[in-house]
Amino acid sequence: MTDVIKSEVKKEAYTPREKQDYSHIFIDNRSAFQVGKIRIFDGQLALKNQETGEIDQYTIEDDVKSATWFRASRGYSLRLILNKSNEIKTYIGFSKSDFEKIKEYFPELSRVEYGTDRKSTRLNSSHA
Repeated sequence: MTDVIKSEVKKEAYTPREKQDYSHIFIDNRSAFQVGKIRIFDGQLALKNQETGEIDQYTIEDDVKSATWFRASRGYSLRLILNKSNEIKTYIGFSKSDFEKIKEYFPELSRVEYGTDRKSTRLNSSHA
């Protein structure tokens, strides 16, 4: 009975949605930022790196383990953790209003809110 419920949920995840295009998105590639374009469509996420011309494409249902939305220095960020490699992909430069549109494709998208009262951690260099 549980298998039937799971398959119904998966079918619902594949319902056609409006195609979404985002240009001038920064790709965090080991702290070296590159500019690209993202398209989300039919359960897929595709990214074209404008500098290298490379295209990465992921099936959201199969390839993405988790997705997180958070505030960054250049707007808002979408961070994906991939299933097979546990690789982290971070895309920066979304607007606040993009959250609701992107959430359609990532139903379990978690939103991380950082308060202004975060405390910094300082290392104590004195010896005991």
